[in-house]
Amino acid sequence: MPRRPIQHRVAAMAVNAVEQIWISLGHATDKVMEDYGEDLLIQTCLDDRMDPSRLWVQVKGTEDDCSDPQKSLPTIRVKAEQVLRWARSADLVVVVLWDTKNHIGFYAVPAGYFDHVNLSESRNGEIPIRFSRDRPFNERTAAHLTWSARIRHANRSLQCALSNLRDAERADSQQDMVFFESIIKTLLIDFSADVKISNTDETLSDQFKELVEAGVRQSESTTLEHAAMKATIDAVLKCTHQNCEGNGLPPTLAQHLANPLCEAIFGKALRELSESTSTDRSEE
Repeated sequence: MPRRPIQHRVAAMAVNAVEQIWISLGHATDKVMEDYGEDLLIQTCLDDRMDPSRLWVQVKGTEDDCSDPQKSLPTIRVKAEQVLRWARSADLVVVVLWDTKNHIGFYAVPAGYFDHVNLSESRNGEIPIRFSRDRPFNERTAAHLTWSARIRHANRSLQCALSNLRDAERADSQQDMVFFESIIKTLLIDFSADVKISNTDETLSDQFKELVEAGVRQSESTTLEHAAMKATIDAVLKCTHQNCEGNGLPPTLAQHLANPLCEAIFGKALRELSESTSTDRSEE
């Protein structure tokens, strides 16, 4: 009769346990049938709306006791070629170590931790994936990872649209410029609403306005221009951090969120100051 190795049972238990955590947060999950290194595809959603971002999860089950904080966590070894594929993925890839006896897990994110040249040169070798007790895998950290994927996707989409817009400007293609400007505008509008900078009707949220006002009051800048931009950027970063499970923002996304917001909040005052300055200089 066919036999089922214990490794298969442990692997199945681990994948099911990790999948249930994503499901409990309201995300759609699919077990990967054509397995090329990932066990789960997580289609994330926010406020019952499906996201354009995705996560891939590789689950490694273990019967080793991971509950003792004095013991080192198991290290898994993965082919360098697989790690390079994960590192280059447009979607976020997460590796989860799951202790099936104690029902606890830990996660690692391969992207950003390995030198791509070294990975490429040692494709046939193996790379150790190490886990830290500072990165337990549970509902809270899964929510953090979901937001990390959402931010990563928004930033990449913005960078791509900005690059295409510059190409269109160099080619003097008005149609393409309008097209990519529309992508940038709608992306920033939607992301602002996601992180509670703005409301669904595109008005600024009370939380964001309070953060801007506090930033202006506390500013030590000597010019209105500097005080306005600093207060806006600080408010963007703080509002995002408070509403996306402790994640921060990449510089490109933060700057392109702050620029139009600063204009919307302080534009009139800055223009009046500029006009006043210009008048003073002409009178001199």
